[in-house]
Amino acid sequence: MLLTVQIPVLPHVLKFLKKKHQGEFKLSRKHNEGKMLIHMLRNQQHDERFDVEREKYSQNLDVIITLDKYKNRGCNNITSRTIYDFNDFIDATIKDEFLYYVETLQEAGVKMTMDAMVDGFMGKYFFDDGDISPLTLKQAWYRDQRKKYGNKWVKRKKSVEIPGFSAVVVTRL
Repeated sequence: MLLTVQIPVLPHVLKFLKKKHQGEFKLSRKHNEGKMLIHMLRNQQHDERFDVEREKYSQNLDVIITLDKYKNRGCNNITSRTIYDFNDFIDATIKDEFLYYVETLQEAGVKMTMDAMVDGFMGKYFFDDGDISPLTLKQAWYRDQRKKYGNKWVKRKKSVEIPGFSAVVVTRL
């Protein structure tokens, strides 16, 4: 027997999961989101600090769970801490997907600006500016670059000017 449990999520988290799982999210160990959610639903972590956070989760993710997992395996602890941690995990997954998207385009030799890459990624998951800020994705990429290069930017060569040449062309009439 299958049960449907609703877990409050942020709007962009719901869009991401619906696109990634073709509209239906089954609790399973076949994907990372399912593995993490099973782990979170088994833990009984209560923390009152996250109760006030619950109001901002305006959407509900319908999670299909078998009766065996819900009752016998203890996947029934939906607390405000679980909700916060799951949404945080999916946010991190979205940023990782964006980094992978940019890296794939760069390795393929596609010449695009960062703004165009952000727009392409947001279009892939039907995000708009109200869901996730394009600046958030850009900052995730810049942080990743700083982490790769040890907090040092790659030094660019200075443009060399050739003396004796100017941009002004003089002609005699």
